[in-house]
Amino acid sequence: MQQKSRRAEELSYLNAIACLMVIFIHVASYGIVYAVPDSLQAALVYFPWRLAACVVPVFLFSSAVKMAFQYEEHYTLREYAGYVAGRVRSIYLPYAGWNLIYYVVFVLLGYYSVSVLGFTKMLVLGSMSAPFYYIVLAMQFYLLKPLWFWIIRHLRWYVAIPSAVIVTFLSLYLNAFLGLCGINFPYIDRIFATYLVFWVVGLYAGRHWEQLTESLAGAGKSVALAAGIVLLTAVIPYLQYAKGIWLVDTTYHKVLMDLLSIIVLLWVSLKLRGAGERVRKCLMFISSASFFIYLSHCLFLTLTEHFLPLVGVTKISVVLVIRALVCYGVPLSLYALIARLQAAAGARSVKSRVKS
Repeated sequence: MQQKSRRAEELSYLNAIACLMVIFIHVASYGIVYAVPDSLQAALVYFPWRLAACVVPVFLFSSAVKMAFQYEEHYTLREYAGYVAGRVRSIYLPYAGWNLIYYVVFVLLGYYSVSVLGFTKMLVLGSMSAPFYYIVLAMQFYLLKPLWFWIIRHLRWYVAIPSAVIVTFLSLYLNAFLGLCGINFPYIDRIFATYLVFWVVGLYAGRHWEQLTESLAGAGKSVALAAGIVLLTAVIPYLQYAKGIWLVDTTYHKVLMDLLSIIVLLWVSLKLRGAGERVRKCLMFISSASFFIYLSHCLFLTLTEHFLPLVGVTKISVVLVIRALVCYGVPLSLYALIARLQAAAGARSVKSRVKS
């Protein structure tokens, strides 16, 4: 029982860190677009923005680890149906609800005209808002749960992981191949195979969690080396961004950097188990709020983007600060308020049952 709680603890910290990173990506995107590419201001925004780009692989890795914890030798159709129903209730229905909220706001702002077909298409593709594609992606992994259990049961890690690497790399260049055939398919980032390596690595990490975390916790020098490699290799895409010159295709390189980033962030999460109580409580709160924040923060970001130019606020540094305050502050505050109201409602319900 103690081991399970420790598992949940470090994965909660990892989830909280990833949540903060995904907000940062969207907050900082304004600087990436509008700062002078070869300026110091652009560099200060670009490097943390680039390093945070591992966030989707981190989320997938964490989810796969949790699924591996649930592994069973015999998995019935009834259990699978119950699992899928639970994923639909806890993930897809909130996602659909937030899509509707975004759509109403976007229509009121004049971004869209009312169209049932248009709304349905965006709901299915996850294109209503920048982070929504992840929900479409994650649901594919959840729906394939029996496949992941089969892989764990029948394949050794040294077969499954290299195979996943090959599938991932082939998927990354699928659109280029289809282009040779005159086919344009712009939704590669919404197909599970494109991220398969991160999921499969997470599955086997979850199956050997105690050994992995024990080894990683004591591998500070190796983790520092991994972090150094990630930092140094971020220079290549920066030069391409800042100078506008083509140096090398970084597609393959990013997969490796994302895997190294997962190792570094997991090591940090393991070390956070020894942090002060206030820090751990804060991270646990962020982790519990992460799905709400993930779905909601871009709505507040869009409202900020819409109204700031109207009041004459366009200076990059000022806009970035305001975007950060809004995107971090409003969703967290709103979640805390909702949680408090729910707790109060629950307490009143308990009192009424006791009295009756």
